[in-house]
Amino acid sequence: MKTEPQSDAKSDSNEGPSKSTNEQLVQERIRTDAVLEEHATNGEQKKLLHNLKQMRGVTDRSLLDEREKSHLESVESSNQLAAEQSAHTDTKTELTTREEFLAIVSHDLRNPIGAISSCSDMLLTEPAYQDLSKELRHWIEFMKRNADSAIRLVNDILDMERVAEGELSLSISSHSMNDLIKDILEDQHQVAAAQSILLKASLPSHPVEVVFDRDRIAQVLSNLVGNAIKFTPSGCEITVGIEDFEKEVHVFVKDNGPGIVLEKQENIFKRFAQINNKDRRGLGLGLYISKMLIELHQGQLWLNSFPGEGSTFYFSLPKSLNKLH
Repeated sequence: MKTEPQSDAKSDSNEGPSKSTNEQLVQERIRTDAVLEEHATNGEQKKLLHNLKQMRGVTDRSLLDEREKSHLESVESSNQLAAEQSAHTDTKTELTTREEFLAIVSHDLRNPIGAISSCSDMLLTEPAYQDLSKELRHWIEFMKRNADSAIRLVNDILDMERVAEGELSLSISSHSMNDLIKDILEDQHQVAAAQSILLKASLPSHPVEVVFDRDRIAQVLSNLVGNAIKFTPSGCEITVGIEDFEKEVHVFVKDNGPGIVLEKQENIFKRFAQINNKDRRGLGLGLYISKMLIELHQGQLWLNSFPGEGSTFYFSLPKSLNKLH
């Protein structure tokens, strides 16, 4: 007896019935139909045979459609797996690049700039260097201001990445908002005075105690007051105040600057947004980071501004620690 080669059967075993097997099934079906037609002697049997052929045709088409669908799903699944593997590789590469970038920013940039700031501060404050000439002191102060500005930019980049990765944590405790505002205005006084801008505080007569991370809220206030100084004309004033409510506190920074058009207000809290495209000082991260910090405190940061009438930035903070959880 002649037998079919075994290798062909094995090679097709993973792909369903072989071509020869399918042909055998078709020939067997033809012979079966011929026998049935030969023995169908009356109209009722012939009608039954006709219905049987129709039902079998529908079944064959359904099986064919199912096989094609299964094949397409298999191809789609393989493509999806390949895409996921590629995305995983891309993400891993991106994370490695980001970690390298942060290492460069935090070490290779911040440390040298910090050294410049520290040395400048030493030259300005140590008694041994108090006999410096007025001109030399001026240039040392200029160097320190720019070094401190560069450090703030570096810190903004690091904070942006920490926020994006959910790694920025808060050190929460109770503080006097009155005292914090007074400290910020004192810190910013010299910069404002150099531009003939008056800084004012509008504070309640009673102390307003709030729970927050003092360093981070100081960062937000410094950014808001610094922006106000940057865009307020000489001879105008900036007011920083508190609105004390039962369950939360609103802090505001109001200036007499040119105001911000509505179109720019919609994007002002996004990353790298610039209030004034002609003035590219900074990276456009300050308001974005401030908004993220306030939201970490379960508060909100918003803006009221009209062109020609100045701007007022507000942020809210809950009084109760329970609201932060």
